[in-house]
Amino acid sequence: MKKIKILSSILILKSFIFAEKWLPYYSFNFSEGVYLPSVGKWGWTTILSNDIGFIVKPVDKHTGMFYYQLKYEGPGLKRQEGEQFEQRMMGHSLVLQYSYQYAKFIFKTRLNYGYDFWRTGTNELWGLGLYDNERIGFTEEVEYQISNEFKLKTQLGYNFIKFPNYTNLIEEYISGSEETTAGKQDNHMFILGLKGNYKIHNFGITMTLQNFVKQNVLKETGIYSDEKQKDFSLNVSYYPEIIKLAKFISFSPYFSVKYKDSNQAFLYLTSYDITTSTPQVINDYYDYTKFIISLPVNFYLTKTKVLTFAPEAEFTSYLSRQPRDRNNNFIMDEKQRNQLTLLSLIYSTQSLDQHRKLSLFYTYQHQTSNMKFEKYYPYNYTGHYFGIKFTYSY
Repeated sequence: MKKIKILSSILILKSFIFAEKWLPYYSFNFSEGVYLPSVGKWGWTTILSNDIGFIVKPVDKHTGMFYYQLKYEGPGLKRQEGEQFEQRMMGHSLVLQYSYQYAKFIFKTRLNYGYDFWRTGTNELWGLGLYDNERIGFTEEVEYQISNEFKLKTQLGYNFIKFPNYTNLIEEYISGSEETTAGKQDNHMFILGLKGNYKIHNFGITMTLQNFVKQNVLKETGIYSDEKQKDFSLNVSYYPEIIKLAKFISFSPYFSVKYKDSNQAFLYLTSYDITTSTPQVINDYYDYTKFIISLPVNFYLTKTKVLTFAPEAEFTSYLSRQPRDRNNNFIMDEKQRNQLTLLSLIYSTQSLDQHRKLSLFYTYQHQTSNMKFEKYYPYNYTGHYFGIKFTYSY
């Protein structure tokens, strides 16, 4: 009888914890396409992600979350300056989160871990990439509901980011020591954010500070000082909820402005043959402002079929960096400016249960810059990218 009571208690406790309090999550995303740039070679690109997670609510006002993602991004058209079309990335991300609701407050504590493997060329092997990085950190978020229509969130986060394979060959050659570059890109990242939601309006402001562990700042003499590198960025964004323009048309714009400031200087060489080129130090080389605007419009053909037209533009202006001509010489009295334009057309069909989604897409990408030295990275090009994407989620 005693064993029966114990077994019954266990079954009751198990049903209390898991009955309608356990929500699994799974998402599979796969896209395959062809990219055709005006410079360089055309190629196939693959993007694959596998997301697994669950939410558990053992008692009222307490919620736990587990989330894991495995992602692969193959070669293709890139959006960031200084990225090659041939580079690829494979990454792992793990998130554990606990949230607690008290009155009008919701407290969220999040732990995260990630490791990204990068291959910037065919001569690099997985696990030995120059920009492989490992990160571990936490985030504390507090949400306060001022009214039914107005919510505020504050966020404080920290990450330690480590680059185990990073080396700077030019710096090693000049200093004559390989050990000078060990850990130079490792940094402590601090994040402070504020987000607000009022009716359909969403706004956010995020400040990020990166303190580098071993990377010192270059002096104008070309010698490293005792000062450590610090990068600061400020990002302000705004977007409304989906706006209904008509019965079968919706609009969801997005706007953001980013400012970045770094105390690090740039070691400039007319030629990477450092036996014949005299190094020159350029201050404030990495400081810029960037404005992003996205204006997607959705046309609902049926309940399960949607046609989306998504124009997007990025404008980047460097505050002190001068552009260079085709011979790698600085163009005086000018500041470098980059402009990226994306025009995407997407046709999507979704299953009635909303678990499966199939999309056909085409993107026209156009980048212009007054930077004309393109021996290593493209700055002025056009590209076409089209393919198919499949998504399954549960």
